[in-house]
Amino acid sequence: MPADAEQTPANGAEPEATLGAAEVVRLAASTAAERLAARGFRVAVDEVDPEAEDPAASGQLNGLPRRCIAHSERKGRRCGAGVPRDDVICTLHSGRLTPAHGGAGRALGNQRRKDRIEQMAALQRMGTRAVVAAALVDQAEEVDSAVRMLCRAAASGDLNAAKALIPWINQALGNPTERSEVSLSARPADLAAMSSEQLQSLVERGRAAGLPAPPARS
Repeated sequence: MPADAEQTPANGAEPEATLGAAEVVRLAASTAAERLAARGFRVAVDEVDPEAEDPAASGQLNGLPRRCIAHSERKGRRCGAGVPRDDVICTLHSGRLTPAHGGAGRALGNQRRKDRIEQMAALQRMGTRAVVAAALVDQAEEVDSAVRMLCRAAASGDLNAAKALIPWINQALGNPTERSEVSLSARPADLAAMSSEQLQSLVERGRAAGLPAPPARS
């Protein structure tokens, strides 16, 4: 069979013609008025050219390449929304997107923002260590990769990597990674205001920390 011969599908049906973008838009424009009327809307005939090859690209576009040709009853003028490439009517006026869909999307977005705010507030109440711990859990794969890289570098003789690995080892073994300080008040007024039990507790904490005992009350 010659290369340029027309081929017929095996079932004998005629090959389907593929519409180009311009033909699709013209077809959508030819049915726009009927589709809008079926949904209780109408074409904004005073602001668009219904006879144009692409009515959505006619009239005042307000910076958009193409605008919906429907009349917005709420605004009292042409709809200000953009349109899909294959239509001259926006998704709301064509019925592709209903107000319920938009409301559900907004509700979902609001809930996600609320969840993020509540999560951050909870982490702040738990303190810095909890925030860091949550971040490490969230980035577990990256943490694993970083620790493995430090292990390999330390095994190769990199002293800085070995030092950086120590806190991770302590964390894994449950060793404390923070130091706590015990300070004793040196102001007589503070000591005078303490009860005997408070003074005794202060002395015991000072001895445990290796600090000198506070001066005796006069």
